[in-house]
Amino acid sequence: MRLGVSGCGSLPLVRLDRTALLLSSTLLLACQGDEPGGIEAAVAMGQLTVTSAQADALANLDVTVEIQAKGQPEEVSLGEVTITQQPVTDDSDQLAFTAEMMNPQGDDPVVRLAKGEEINVRVRNSGTTNADLEAWCRLPVELAVTLETADGDEATATANITVRCQ
Repeated sequence: MRLGVSGCGSLPLVRLDRTALLLSSTLLLACQGDEPGGIEAAVAMGQLTVTSAQADALANLDVTVEIQAKGQPEEVSLGEVTITQQPVTDDSDQLAFTAEMMNPQGDDPVVRLAKGEEINVRVRNSGTTNADLEAWCRLPVELAVTLETADGDEATATANITVRCQ
């Protein structure tokens, strides 16, 4: 709507409706508010190799996980690492690993990320032996790595792999 205002010559002004002004202010505040936090995670590479001749040795689990902090800085730690026999159903066999996350930032088990920051971490087996995995040889499995934030949020990254055996 155009209005002529005395003293302004022929310069038209746009009249702002009070409701529209309140709505735009509310939307602006909502957009500037806290973005949801949490993390996103994806398996970039995952492999599991069982060496039958070394039953008491640790199986070789090597996983690279890409992590990104979404709307705020995050502190991320390793939750759990599991394999589930495919096809994945409620009745599928599952095995949980004792594992550790290798922090590229140092020896701290917690990875600290700035808002929007991305980082790759490695996850390795630290307690599951070749004997524990002998029955899984050559089976297709879903590998799942669950990461946790200090705020209690979780993200699970998965990959479909086949357990390799030597």
